[in-house]
Amino acid sequence: MRYQIKRAGETIVTVRPDSGEQKKEIMLTDMVSMAFTLNTAAHFQHGDYVDVWAERYYLNELSQPEKLSTIKHKYSLTFQAGWYDLGKPLFFMYDSLNLLWSYSEFQLMCTADEALDLVIANANREQTGWVKGNVQPTTTKQLAFTGEETVLQALTQIAQAFECEWWIVGKTIHLENRQNVSGYHFEYGRGKGLRGGLKRTNVDATGAFSRLYVRGSEQNLPFDYRGGQSRLILPAPLPYIQGVKYGAHEIERAVTFDDIKPERLGTVTAIGDKYTFSDSGLDFDINEQLLPDLSPKITFQNGQCAGYVFEIRKGGYNHATRTITFLPAEQEKALDMPSDLLRPAIGDTYVLSDVKMPGSYITNAEARLLAKGTEYFTLNSPPKVSYTIPPDPFHFERHDIVLTIGDTVNVSDLDIEINKDIRVTAYSRDLHNRFKYTSVTISDIVKGGIINSQFTKAEDLSKAIALNKISDIQRAKRNWKTTGELSTLLDTVKAEMLLITMDGGAYSTNLVATVGLADFAVTAGRVVHEQYTEGNGIWEVAAFNGVGALADNKPYYVYIKAGRNTGTATIQLSLTKLAVESDPLYYYFPFAVISSIIDGGRLFTSLRGYTRVTGDTISLGRIVSNNNLNYLDLSANTFNLGDDTSGLDWGVTASGQLTIRGSIVATGATFVNLIVQNIKTAAVGHKRIEIDATTNNIRLIDAANSDLLVIDDDAAIVGYQINDFPLPPTPIYGAGIMIGNISGAYLSLAKNGLITTGSIEAANIAVTGNATAVNFANTITIGAGSLPNHGTVMATGDCNLYTAPLAGQRQVVKNKSAGTITISAAETSGRNILTYGNDLQYSVILAAGGVIAFEYYKQDNYWVML
Repeated sequence: MRYQIKRAGETIVTVRPDSGEQKKEIMLTDMVSMAFTLNTAAHFQHGDYVDVWAERYYLNELSQPEKLSTIKHKYSLTFQAGWYDLGKPLFFMYDSLNLLWSYSEFQLMCTADEALDLVIANANREQTGWVKGNVQPTTTKQLAFTGEETVLQALTQIAQAFECEWWIVGKTIHLENRQNVSGYHFEYGRGKGLRGGLKRTNVDATGAFSRLYVRGSEQNLPFDYRGGQSRLILPAPLPYIQGVKYGAHEIERAVTFDDIKPERLGTVTAIGDKYTFSDSGLDFDINEQLLPDLSPKITFQNGQCAGYVFEIRKGGYNHATRTITFLPAEQEKALDMPSDLLRPAIGDTYVLSDVKMPGSYITNAEARLLAKGTEYFTLNSPPKVSYTIPPDPFHFERHDIVLTIGDTVNVSDLDIEINKDIRVTAYSRDLHNRFKYTSVTISDIVKGGIINSQFTKAEDLSKAIALNKISDIQRAKRNWKTTGELSTLLDTVKAEMLLITMDGGAYSTNLVATVGLADFAVTAGRVVHEQYTEGNGIWEVAAFNGVGALADNKPYYVYIKAGRNTGTATIQLSLTKLAVESDPLYYYFPFAVISSIIDGGRLFTSLRGYTRVTGDTISLGRIVSNNNLNYLDLSANTFNLGDDTSGLDWGVTASGQLTIRGSIVATGATFVNLIVQNIKTAAVGHKRIEIDATTNNIRLIDAANSDLLVIDDDAAIVGYQINDFPLPPTPIYGAGIMIGNISGAYLSLAKNGLITTGSIEAANIAVTGNATAVNFANTITIGAGSLPNHGTVMATGDCNLYTAPLAGQRQVVKNKSAGTITISAAETSGRNILTYGNDLQYSVILAAGGVIAFEYYKQDNYWVML
């Protein structure tokens, strides 16, 4: 088929797409994509449009041209339905001057019809032509908006709150569940509408359940309600709804409906001043229903005061006249509420809270809770699945079958366990054949519809907490109602679960960012999202090298721009905040905020992840100090304590390693299985002790940085290897201890003995073991070891010394005690001692106090003492 792409009613170009499809999904998608080739260049602009099967689609982003040659140009365009324009303006509330632009963070107490009025007003604030269509009847609910929602996001939030769907035809917005019966029936087989490929997919990971515990609000209950229950529960006897079991065991779930409570919808029947009104139908005395330590309150459901909570003045109820006098709203800071302009009027409705409602109201509330719980159980307890059906285009064309989003079709296939009427929730079809559906999804579950995930519920709670207008100071003064006593004066938030997160921030990633004054870089990595699950919720993120990217001295938002259904993503910087789903083709997941330049630097603040508080458990990814120096990163398994010079970290200085920067003081500590590699008691150049893992030494070092003592496994001197005399000493190294510097005086204690170049003083030493002099030169033999002795030997007590110094070396021996020293040499060694008139001697006995000095030289085969 050929399509005309137009601008302001004029045809720009007529194309026959090489490929293209129309894609629709309830409350999510309505777009047309096409790729085509032209012989001349074309320039497409925002606002260009194309009509596809009587529906108009607009171009909201730049085209993606590719020049193949000088006469061949390829284009890829994506056109969107007109309702995508609702994603452009923000959602505001009227201010005191009835202007629609100043209040973006507000509460709204309204029906679905009233909420849609505000949507239409905001849509027409910058655009024109939007009108209200069908709206399903609803009760009044309280909605909260944070100031960041677009009109389209607000419309979706309103639809979820009122458990319905929005759908748009042209510029008419409908707010109701559209579910027409198409009458089509499909089965697998020839002439039955379906080809091979019918597939069932689980939609909700929480699965089916068989038992549902249902709870309501904690407001307006007496202290002794049902044995001290803090919340409204189902009527007796059972606090749960029971269904058919799936398997051998019960699968239990719980749900809380905070909006169901014992309450009376009152009506203003008369007015006094701006703080006073009457309700002639009030059927009980408020003064008799007060709760300890709580002030009764009224919340208007409509009128000029809609959404505001007012405390009833102490003694401010007169039952005789049914008149209520209330105080100004504490939660409103920007204007007086009520005022002469904004005040209650006859016909306005309100509800009472923080009072003990009479028993009939409690019974009624329990019945409403049962009805609501039963409805929830019916919708949610069965397995939540969707089906992808493969339509037969020939069958569709033969019977002129055109599907409509939201309508039901009947599908039967016993092998896949389906035989029911089920809604068409999404489809894609080829642009060349309106009967050729490339994908059709049928399901009773609508994404973003009435069945919300627990994450969405927690997200709504985080929005509510962000609005100070919802806080109730008086409620914080009461503890559990079972005690009936005042227990705390602290503001509190009470919830089954508290979730604190940025919208779209619930993901994990291995991306690492580097921030400079002007540069910003992010490594390549992966994002695994817990909320957005297209393609299993995994996106591969390309590296970002932003040299000079931080050109402005302003704060920047950093987003992960993730393609919808593409599995790829990029990093994007922005000076303005971007909503997660503001673009139909991409998600903008918040990654970080980079501050402007403050005190010579920029601060990088991560926005990813979430904090979940349930019971006594806090689940979070990272705890950071205010100065950003100290942190505990539970997701990355790292931490840092201290500053740049002193502190403790794991996995920061080095991966998988504990690093201590600065001093360690461990008084009375015991270390078990401590492995130490390098230790110094002082810096280089000072007296110190070192343990050096590189050389496997223990070293004592003096102030001159010289070794005094070395305990080593391979560097002590073993001894001198002697082959003939005289020979210079050749050091041989081995395990042992060396004292002193080898270049000067030293002592070496090795496994083969003791060697010294200095003096030895010994007491009670006897020669034992091997004393064969041929093995040693210039030595004293003590046991199996040897000592260099070309210095002085001083001995105490009875000693036997064997000596054979080198020729020309002087030997001095002094006896310092009353004992004797025998200095001897063996004849077989070729050495002897020649003393006193050239008499050949084998030994000399040195008496007490005696001193002998001698030196040797070699004469023939003898060593002769001079």
